[in-house]
Amino acid sequence: MKYLNKIIFINSANIPYAEISVDGNVHFTGTQGVGKSTVLRALLFFYNADKHRLGIQQGQKSFDEFYFRQSNSYILYEVMRDNGAYTILVSRYQGRASWRFIDAPYQREWFITEDKQVLSDWVKIRERIDKNVGVSARIESGVMFKDIIFGNTHDHKYARYSLVQSSHYQNIPRSIQNVFLNTKLDADFVKNTIIQSMTDEDLPIDLQTYRRLVSNFEREYDEIDCWFRQTRDGNYPVRQQALNIAEQGRKIVALDQQLSDVWHMMNHAVAYSEQRIPLLEVEAEEVKTAIEKEHSRKKELTTDYDKEKDSLNQELGAKKSKLKEIAQARKDFDALGIEDKLSLSDRESAIKQEAINKQTLLDDLLKTHASIEEKYNIAKAKLENARQAFENVQKEAYYQKQAILQIERKRLEEDRSKNRNQIMEAFDNWRHESDERLQVLLAEQNRADSALKELRHWHPMADEIKQTDEQLQQLNLKEKENTAQQIAVKSQITQIIAEYEMKEAEIKHASQREQERLEADRTQIREQISKINNLLTHLDGSFYKWLCENTEGWENTIGKVIDEERVLYAQGLEPQFCVASDNLFGIRLNLDNIASVHRTPDEYRLEKKNLEEQVKQINRQLMQSPITLEEEISKLGKKYATQLNPLRQNVTLLKVEEEQIPVKRQNLQNHRHKLEMEELEQIAQEKEIRERSFNEALLNVQSEKDVREKNEARNKKELKNLDSSFGKTSKALDEELRIFNESQNAEATVRYKEFAVQKKQLDEQQKAELAGKGVDMDLLEQYRKALKDLQTLLARIEEERSIVIRYRDAEQNLFAKEPEIRKTIKTIEQRLSMIRQRYEDKRTRIEKKCREMEERQHIVLKELAHRKEGLNFYHLN
Repeated sequence: MKYLNKIIFINSANIPYAEISVDGNVHFTGTQGVGKSTVLRALLFFYNADKHRLGIQQGQKSFDEFYFRQSNSYILYEVMRDNGAYTILVSRYQGRASWRFIDAPYQREWFITEDKQVLSDWVKIRERIDKNVGVSARIESGVMFKDIIFGNTHDHKYARYSLVQSSHYQNIPRSIQNVFLNTKLDADFVKNTIIQSMTDEDLPIDLQTYRRLVSNFEREYDEIDCWFRQTRDGNYPVRQQALNIAEQGRKIVALDQQLSDVWHMMNHAVAYSEQRIPLLEVEAEEVKTAIEKEHSRKKELTTDYDKEKDSLNQELGAKKSKLKEIAQARKDFDALGIEDKLSLSDRESAIKQEAINKQTLLDDLLKTHASIEEKYNIAKAKLENARQAFENVQKEAYYQKQAILQIERKRLEEDRSKNRNQIMEAFDNWRHESDERLQVLLAEQNRADSALKELRHWHPMADEIKQTDEQLQQLNLKEKENTAQQIAVKSQITQIIAEYEMKEAEIKHASQREQERLEADRTQIREQISKINNLLTHLDGSFYKWLCENTEGWENTIGKVIDEERVLYAQGLEPQFCVASDNLFGIRLNLDNIASVHRTPDEYRLEKKNLEEQVKQINRQLMQSPITLEEEISKLGKKYATQLNPLRQNVTLLKVEEEQIPVKRQNLQNHRHKLEMEELEQIAQEKEIRERSFNEALLNVQSEKDVREKNEARNKKELKNLDSSFGKTSKALDEELRIFNESQNAEATVRYKEFAVQKKQLDEQQKAELAGKGVDMDLLEQYRKALKDLQTLLARIEEERSIVIRYRDAEQNLFAKEPEIRKTIKTIEQRLSMIRQRYEDKRTRIEKKCREMEERQHIVLKELAHRKEGLNFYHLN
């Protein structure tokens, strides 16, 4: 059993979405305006596919305008058959209704997305339909659609969609149409008409058609078979080619759809580029000049830095050469054993005094002329004096050593103060520059932080988005104005049509009245002709004929008073003569002045002829009346057509404009979405750049703080090392004084022992001499040997004096200046580090500014080249 099962409206006839089942008896009820006629007309359209025979009155919206107002307006019919249901899609294509057959039951997901959006692109709809479901090509002819559903097509691919099989189905949709439009038809007539349309008849067979079908069968079979032909790997090459072709077709449709929009956009881009190029050229030149200026600044900065660096490096090289000279001198003096020579040189005075003492003792020992007691007393006195002189020499040497060490200590204190001041001065200078640099870096960090925070309120595409919103608003206003203009124009058209119909009705009514008058006159004349014919048909056997045959002159007597129709032309009166008399009914009448009222048959025939002529004239008038009416209506139509045609043309233009508005709105919305995406991308890129700048600034600040902490720690360490070095040196001086004192004490102990031994020897010698008056040769030899050793030491001291003098000179002119040289080297290195840091900071800022300007220059030049290239391509093509 085949029947219409369901009708579905999607954005059609002011219905967003509705499914109506028509698989049984359906009764429509409701107040006016709820949509009864809307559904009935859609049902009738399924059977007759004729937009002009749906009962749409003049002045109402057309079928396409009412049911397919939008590009995503659809009517769908679900039709049941024995092997399942199929769906018929009716949509608008190029301003007219078109059909597609879908070999599957209706599914809502084909047309409506998950977010309740109705699709308008057939390519996307086809993708949502299962690939295994057959979909017919677009059918644009209503006749072909009716041939398919009523089975009057020889194309086997449409056979599965037919409801009946009949080549004379034309009365079926016509009868259904009459039923739907409430035309008065008998049920038997409708039934017989449908039965006759479905009756199998022996129709003539078109052998040529079947010959063509048979001849093409093998080719069509091969074409069908290749669709199911597989390769060894299970692929369908033809299907793959078909999919590729369909994909290319969809691409071509999409490109064609974009072509018009791209053309308008290109014209706008050309105009904008022609205005923009001079501005970009000026901006590019300005940016180039600024970049060159920054490069010049960088070169000047590098030149100044290199000049100052070379000067400091030259000075640093000289100081380091001096240090190498000092180190080599120390190495040379150490190789000569300078410590022993210095120690021996420091003992020169003591050795000389000791030599004098020994010489004196020797001289005293050799004296022979002095008395023994006096001699020994003198010797003892001299020994005591020598001891006392030794003590005085030691004390003087100690005080001298102490004075020298005190001077050295004072010099060290002065050096420490000077070095401390220099270190503090250098640190304060560096700290001052570091403070300035830190303030600059903090300011840059604050700027980067502010720039990063500004991104929250930064909308680079705000003007473009605002312009697009304004265009959308203008488009909405234009749509409203278009609707209002359509209403106004349609109102004018309706008013003119109403006026035309009123005038036409007046003309028709006047023509109808004239026609009715003519028909009434014709009827009256025909009645008179009929009456005359009736009289003439009754002439034979009538009283008139008897009078004409039997009574002469009757017209002047009885003919003046007798009734024609009831007496004169009457039959069956059987007239006879009676006694002549001048009286009629006993009354004398003067009949001379009474005209004869009867007419002869010839007169009646003449009158009949005249009346028939009048009837012909009326018939001609009646025949001419529709032509005259048509001419008058045509003139009236032409008169009002001159008024209606511009309005209808305006309506058409407004409709076309209205149909373009959704596309323009969609394009603007897509453009706005694109601008929003570009804005988000620019914001993301700018955010990345600004975050990088902020992070660099933050790291620079942190780096500068770390350097400050390191330098502060290093400064404290240097001050501490300076104090520690001074403490060590001071302790070394104290230790040197202590060691000198200990050496003096050790020497004094030895000398005191020698003095004691010598005194003891003198005492023993005195006793011996007193006892034997002889000289102690051992003591004499001892004195001579000691004197010789002392003289040898003095000779060595004299020999090494030049070395000691050179060492003292080196110690004063080289070794004493080593700390100052080292401090100077450190100061120079700090100065180099400071000017390098200052140079790097300035160079970094200049390079950063150059990079920013170069990026801007790159963007400007790229845009300029792009626009020039686009204009050249535009003008060449």
